[in-house]
Amino acid sequence: MPRFATAFLPLLLLAGCASAGAGSGGRTLAAGTPVTLAAGETVTLPDATTLTYVGVTSDSRCRPDVQCIQAGTAIVAFRHSMGGMAHDVVLDSLKAPSAELGSTWSLVLVKLDFASPPNATIRVDRR
Repeated sequence: MPRFATAFLPLLLLAGCASAGAGSGGRTLAAGTPVTLAAGETVTLPDATTLTYVGVTSDSRCRPDVQCIQAGTAIVAFRHSMGGMAHDVVLDSLKAPSAELGSTWSLVLVKLDFASPPNATIRVDRR
């Protein structure tokens, strides 16, 4: 039995390392610096909380190659997690492109491209 455990110990350790990093942000944001995120991507804020770009829930924006009467808007969803608690943050690209993240940060939607699904360029500023 010890030989069996010894043979699989490295695999168990690697699996533990992989799952430990799966939920945490791969990149750490610097305050005031724009970063582009793909849908589902999580980043770590300077205070060790995390922000996940969930995706676009509604998109009526006028594409660049089309002539429209109105510019349209996109509803963009994020999830801010801190200390085991999480809350959803929703931005409107036209009417409300920024929101507060707790008492420390302000989330700003800088740009939303037209990829499928759209990538979001955000900036997190200290309040």
